[in-house]
Amino acid sequence: MLKRSEYKKAEYAKNSFYSWLFILAQAFLALAVVFFFAFWPVRVRGNSMTPTLIADEVLLIDRFTLYLWSPKRGDMVIFRTPEFGELIKRIIALPGETVAISNGRVYVNGQMLDESAYSPTAAEDFLPLEVPEGTVFVLGDSRSLSQDSRDKRVGCIPFSALDGRVRLRVAPLERIALFL
Repeated sequence: MLKRSEYKKAEYAKNSFYSWLFILAQAFLALAVVFFFAFWPVRVRGNSMTPTLIADEVLLIDRFTLYLWSPKRGDMVIFRTPEFGELIKRIIALPGETVAISNGRVYVNGQMLDESAYSPTAAEDFLPLEVPEGTVFVLGDSRSLSQDSRDKRVGCIPFSALDGRVRLRVAPLERIALFL
């Protein structure tokens, strides 16, 4: 039986090390692409989405689906405004729909929304507004603490201003949740 020479053993060990290094570099690059282009970590600031989201929780925002997805009522999205910076809110009404708030209840096209799953607070009255094409009407879950589409400084959010969709709460560990 042939034995490897000391030189071949050293050469084999060096090549093995470089192979592993190359594999680790590829894995790191793949993760970087996923986390910088598809998913983005965000820390919740403020309590406008309470009880669904609480200040200082860490979320993963799905940026990739912006290119494949049409916004739906109930989706939580992140966007930027000149006045308030980065905000996380829930889509309530879509383009062409009329939204109004009366006696603390939200109505879309005259139908009352069932928001019992995410918004325990009532909202102040808001006159009917038709959502312009290419935009969405958003509200925070904690209506009294929220700067949202009711505020003229925020208004209806253009699709192009949406930075992503909330997909996963990753911290704190006891509150990990997937949002579909």
